[in-house]
Amino acid sequence: MKVTPNLYGLNMKLSSKFNKLLLVAAAALILSACSDDVAEPILAAPEAIQMHCGQQWITVEYLEEEIVLQLGDSIMALQPAMSASGSRFESASDDDTVFWSKGNTAQLRWKGQQYPQCVVFGTLAEPFQARGNEPFWSITLHHGQLALLQPGEAEQNISANQQSMDTAGQVLIESDDKSMSALVVPGVCNDTMTGMPYPYHVAFNLAGRDLKGCGGQPEQLLQGADWQVVEILDQPPHADSRLSLTFSTDEQLSGDAGCNRFGAQYSLTGEGLDVGALITTRRACEQALMQQEQKFLDALSQVTGFDVTLDGQLWLLAAEQPVVVAQLHGKHVTRIISVMSLFDHELPKFASVVE
Repeated sequence: MKVTPNLYGLNMKLSSKFNKLLLVAAAALILSACSDDVAEPILAAPEAIQMHCGQQWITVEYLEEEIVLQLGDSIMALQPAMSASGSRFESASDDDTVFWSKGNTAQLRWKGQQYPQCVVFGTLAEPFQARGNEPFWSITLHHGQLALLQPGEAEQNISANQQSMDTAGQVLIESDDKSMSALVVPGVCNDTMTGMPYPYHVAFNLAGRDLKGCGGQPEQLLQGADWQVVEILDQPPHADSRLSLTFSTDEQLSGDAGCNRFGAQYSLTGEGLDVGALITTRRACEQALMQQEQKFLDALSQVTGFDVTLDGQLWLLAAEQPVVVAQLHGKHVTRIISVMSLFDHELPKFASVVE
């Protein structure tokens, strides 16, 4: 099984040359994958906001009485609508497109497709959870309160808040009395006990003691994008076939098996990914495609876990080995990676970040 680099901290006292590289790397988070044409990063105007909805980037530009929302190559103007809370915008031409923002998060339904929760880049959706092992610890930030759990001790609650650190998407959580702080860095982080991937590395400082762990929710790495299958049991698909995977917010897995469409329920446990009974359409194709399709569906039925690589590949695992490999597909799809992975740089201890 592959090993994902552990990127837990980032020295903020970097050279000007490295800071320029960091800005370029942050912009490069918006890329295309598995496409003949490499998509250029979306350069947001000063009044525009970039958000990621799982693995999908959107750009929201606030004008005088409307917003202009860009998703991939599509752009749509939305008008304000009545709402009990937050700011709600709807399309005048498409009843199935709604953007509803509340603070630094938003709900997006685009042409009938519901996306996972959208979050302003460089901020964290609350409640935000992080955890680590050896020793075990768990923190939850919610509504200005940081809850700490440790074995054998009562839950500790203390006032705390988050603040954006830089254009690379780092966030610092810090208690009001400075006794607890956590640096949260975007990047695929594997739990040291279960191997489960999470979308953030977390360096937690508790009264001067440095602890490491992962944060966010694993589904953020799966949802919001189409995945194009590039490998089945170590073999590439037939050149004239397209196989895909989509993980929806209502725990439905669907896609194209090469000949037929398929669907199944999926669930994330504390230790892995479970794919339920597969249902397919009944179209007949040439024998080679049907054989490949059966091989693909059999592989999906064996899946017990998943991982995501730094170059945007999804590995569906059985017995800790990839049986299906897929790539982020489509333009302007985010890769939740750590910009530090682009450089040969030894990461300092967390203490050096807040000095």
